[in-house]
Amino acid sequence: MKRAFPLLLAGLLAACSQTPTAHVDPYDRLIADVGGEVALSELTRDLTPEQARTFFARYGIGYQNHDGLSAQLADGCPTRFTSADRNTWHSLGGGYYYIDAEGRPRSAYRYVPPIAAAARDTTCQATVSNLDNATGYDGGHLVGSQLGGWGRRANMAPQDSNFNRGNWVQIENQAAKCTSLATNSLTYLTRVGYSNTTTNTPGTWTLELKLGGETFSRTFDNTAYGGPNGTTYRQQAVSWLMGKGCV
Repeated sequence: MKRAFPLLLAGLLAACSQTPTAHVDPYDRLIADVGGEVALSELTRDLTPEQARTFFARYGIGYQNHDGLSAQLADGCPTRFTSADRNTWHSLGGGYYYIDAEGRPRSAYRYVPPIAAAARDTTCQATVSNLDNATGYDGGHLVGSQLGGWGRRANMAPQDSNFNRGNWVQIENQAAKCTSLATNSLTYLTRVGYSNTTTNTPGTWTLELKLGGETFSRTFDNTAYGGPNGTTYRQQAVSWLMGKGCV
């Protein structure tokens, strides 16, 4: 979201000119209008921060750029983020992270390569793993640290330990081999789904990849192996990445 494209922004705003209805979550409406979160990432990738703020404001959604890493979003590990950070996309260290209206991470993505591992915050990981559950969960990264994903709460939710350390990490590790691809050609996106407003533990983890106009998407259960189809989905994701040159 760095280069200025006034004509693109004008087109986006014209396409999204209707006023959101009160009973529809503004983020859900935005995603429906543009055709999904990967589509949103593609539509907004060349906007400057000012243009991005204007675009998202049409839906009552915020946008904050944290290049200086000065806000509490970058520095803390809260159970829920405060109202100032909610319903907002946050740009952090080359990644983009959406905090929902309840103050929880919901979606995160990066454009890769380049690929460089990011520092982990093991204290925050332990805190997140125990938000709802005494045992059996990890503080799982939406965008893996192998891919440069942010190491704190904006990019982290409770994830079944077997799933996180098994099928999910194998996908992350394969994606980390995409170093020979053209710069920023692969969009790596994860979103999590919560069953209600009180839980901090997602019920689902959805992986979406886009490269060269082709999209791969699978939704895993946040249970052992990623659910009954988790191993199959992992195999499919790894094969898709290998077929694109991530070897």
